Amino acid sequence: MHQTAYEIAQYIIVKQTDDIERLRDILSRATFTSDEIEQHLPAALAAAPSLKARMNRP
Repeated sequence: MHQTAYEIAQYIIVKQTDDIERLRDILSRATFTSDEIEQHLPAALAAAPSLKARMNRP
């Protein structure tokens, strides 16, 4: 996974949402450009559940 997609996936986990419009708004106020958001958001949405599961393992 690309580093940017990984960072976006972390935002998805922390914000606990998969609402694309809300995520675009949140990410655009962070340090992500619109090109980065459009390029990496789909992969981040796909990876977020497995990333969250790995983060919650003891």
